[in-house]
Parts: sequence; C-alpha cells; structure tokens
Amino acid sequence: MEFKMSFNAKEERIYDLFNRKTYAIPRNQRRYVWGRTNWQELFNDVLYRERKEDYSHFIGSIVLKKGEIKDGVPTFTIIDGQQRIMTISIFLVSIMYLMKKYNEMNDFNGTKPYVITTNESNKEVVVLDAENNRSYEKIVRHLMEETSESLQNNTLTYFLEKPSISIDKNIVAAFKFFIYEIEKYSSGDEDKIIFLRKAVRDIEFINITATSEEDSYTIFEILNARGLDLEDHELLKNYIMRYIEPETTRDQAKQEWMLIEQKLGNTNLKKFIRHYTIHRYGTQRSKGDKISDYKIIQKNNKQHDTQYLLDDIVKKSEYYLMLASPNFDGDNKNCSNLEYKIFNFFKKRRQEQMRPLLLTLITNHSNFAVTKTLIYF
Repeated sequence: MEFKMSFNAKEERIYDLFNRKTYAIPRNQRRYVWGRTNWQELFNDVLYRERKEDYSHFIGSIVLKKGEIKDGVPTFTIIDGQQRIMTISIFLVSIMYLMKKYNEMNDFNGTKPYVITTNESNKEVVVLDAENNRSYEKIVRHLMEETSESLQNNTLTYFLEKPSISIDKNIVAAFKFFIYEIEKYSSGDEDKIIFLRKAVRDIEFINITATSEEDSYTIFEILNARGLDLEDHELLKNYIMRYIEPETTRDQAKQEWMLIEQKLGNTNLKKFIRHYTIHRYGTQRSKGDKISDYKIIQKNNKQHDTQYLLDDIVKKSEYYLMLASPNFDGDNKNCSNLEYKIFNFFKKRRQEQMRPLLLTLITNHSNFAVTKTLIYF
C-alpha cells in the first residue's frame, strides 16, 4: 500500500505567520509551561540582532493543520510549536503595552495586526486562540481598551490584576518578564522598542502545514521521534489521536484524554504512564536500556485497535486515581473505606513501586479473576 502525506513546508518569518490569519491551540494540548529560562533565552536571542544587523533568530519548525476560512480569515490549528508561538505573541503584546504607555499610538496601531485581525464582518478577532490559556486573550482585549493615561498613572500589577486575568499565573508572569526586560533595555527610548518589534517580526521558522489532521499528527511524531522535548504521555496522546479509527471519534478521544489530564495532573500522569507500561507489558527493558515507556506502548500496539488502547488507558487511569489520591467520602469518592485504608497506607509511605502490581490486582478483580479477600488480605 502506498502511503502519501499532503503537506507544504516553507521558510517564513513571524510577520508571515501573523498576517490576517488566526491560530487555535486546542484544549487537549498542554497548557503554557515555558518559564523564565525560556523567556530569557528568547529575549537574548532577539537582542543579538542589535550586534549583528543581518541576523534573524531561527526557532525551528511549526506544524499547523489548515482549517476553514471563517468570515474571510484563514484558520489554522497549531499541532506543534504552541509554546514558541504563545511566547512570541506575549513578547509582541508586551511591546504594544509600552508603546501605548508612552503614547506612541502610530506604532501601537501598526503592531496591532500581528495580535488582532479584522474579519469580513468588521469584527476584531484575536489572532491566537488558546483554549487552555484564556488569560492571554483577556490581556489583549484589556490592552485595547486601556488609555495611555491609564497605563502611565497605574502600575503593571494593577493592569494585570483584573479579576479574570490573574487566574493564569504563568501567562501573567511571562507578560511581567517581557515588559520589565523591554523597559530595562529601552529606558523608554522609542527607537529601541521599534527595533525589538522588527527583530521579533523577523524571527524565522519552517512552516509545515498539513491539510488533514492525520497528516499533521504524523509530521508531529516524525519531528519528535527522539522525544527530546516531549513527555511520554504527550507522545502517547499524539499517537492515539493519529491512529484512532474511525476519524469521527477523534474529538471524543481528545475529550477523554483531557479528563485524564485533569484528574491525574501532570505529575501523576507521568507516573501513571510509567506504571501502566509495567502493568501491561512488564519492564521490557534490559539493564542500561533507555527505551521509553511510549516506545514500549507503541511497539506493542502496532496493528492493534487504538480505540481499545485508549479505552484501557481511561479505565486504568480511574484505578490509578484510587492509588494516587484515594478518597472514600464526598463528591470525589473513588473507593470504599477499606480500599482507602489500604491505598492510603501505601501512599503515606510513598510505596509507589507497588502501583503496577496493585493495578494488575484491581484489574483482575474487576474481571472476576481474583477475589477481594486475595487482594486485601
């Protein structure tokens, strides 16, 4: 069987990316997690342009899935690169904040199209739609409404302390970082702020745009084949979304995975994938072998029903929640009083190495393969 992918790859700059288009970061993707080290590296790389005029910072590849045209505006879904795109967007909005604060309104309005576009209904649409980080859009909208006088007379903290903005602490922290660094660098010099806008606008990347969701996930997996920047659970999620059939079940699969993430949280999710792998497939590692949990799951599920794999992960995540966060009372009840005593005993003593075995015992009990007496006593 011949396998073909439909995609387009070309070198672009940020001003090509943010040019009357909108981009969605779906809820099933991870939240914004970049921190001070990442922000500082980006800021320093952009500043390097000052010492070498012909230099443009390169940020690698961005994988997009082409969507429909809504009210005359092309839409795309970001498959890979959301952390970089979000950070660059925050950088640009921070530049705009200072332009408005210093009443440089021509420059402010000239930068605005990188952040907000206008559709055929003459409605302003924020270019980046991050379902997991709504604070970003709220900050952008708030900045559009504020006056130069208000920004001059009030602190940045006051601006960011609007009730609906301060919820997203990492987004707020990123804005504070970039605004502080830009002010420190420019000391209010308009030319230096304009220079930063140009340097950010000229950042280069490889735009890889696929026409189907399956192709976009395939490209994502190829680019992250070595798993250097992604957790096993993120690669596993991408694998499931890519291969699950029929394609019409993909949205439901995304919702189910999002619920797992919400219930377990990032730390327990990483542990769950490790313990799930041992529970299902044994260790499958020789001494010194660095094969990842994702690779083990992938290897054992080739040619198998991906829906079955997802269903099993969903079911086992419920069992794992009992082990990681046992609760026998209230709305979050997930186990009996006896089960709570047993699971909490292991939790208090941090006996996490027992979890793969406990997963197997709970699974066998649910399948009537063992009795509660054998499990608990």
